[in-house]
Amino acid sequence: MNSHVIALDNLSSVPNWLSDALCRLATGGGFASRMLHTDRDESVMQAMRPIILNGIPSLTDRPDLASRAVTVRLRPIPDNERRTEAEFWGAWATTAPRVLGALLDALSTGLRRLPSVKLARSPRMADFASFATACEPALGFEHGAFLAAYAENLSDVAETTFEADPIAVAIRDMVRAEYPSGWNGTPTELLAALNLRASDASRRLRLWPQTSNSLGSRVDRVAPLLRQQGFRVDRKHSGTRTISIAPAVGA
Repeated sequence: MNSHVIALDNLSSVPNWLSDALCRLATGGGFASRMLHTDRDESVMQAMRPIILNGIPSLTDRPDLASRAVTVRLRPIPDNERRTEAEFWGAWATTAPRVLGALLDALSTGLRRLPSVKLARSPRMADFASFATACEPALGFEHGAFLAAYAENLSDVAETTFEADPIAVAIRDMVRAEYPSGWNGTPTELLAALNLRASDASRRLRLWPQTSNSLGSRVDRVAPLLRQQGFRVDRKHSGTRTISIAPAVGA
């Protein structure tokens, strides 16, 4: 609490409510509540903060959180390279001034170059990508190196997130195998088609929707992942709700 950087350590999972809260905090959000003992006055809190999540399993299974994250996978520390806390903090005391100096140099360079930075393609975190690109010379990177690494990171995370979602995988496999020109129908028809192909074990999964309404919400959530897999996903609400899923042109 009361820290600029929020760190959550040793997580086993990120529940949906926390994932939504972290998304709002990462890109900026507000919360309003009526002040105590008043009828009209409101207390408004707005915040945008960097967040560190640490854990062994994947913690960004929901696409909206994954698209806001940079995933870092650390190698295990061999037994012969482990340090005591005294050794670690002693080495850090020597290194910290150089790290701070390098960060300040990058910050200065980024602020100076940012107005002239134009990205050919902007990811979801466009401001973050633009500023990191502006800092590249001070960090010893060639122009475009950050954006290439960032795109690869997002692609790896998206693939992991996709494979962890049974509905996204089921839709992809069904369309590829049975509807190469595309599938079109209502959420009820889509749920019936998926249930027909799914195993009993898949249908018993907690993430497997039980109603057409819940499936419709899930399709909206996994649509970005399906698009990254080369599919076009469209929703129509004129009279009857319909979903269209088809391979994108050129995919």
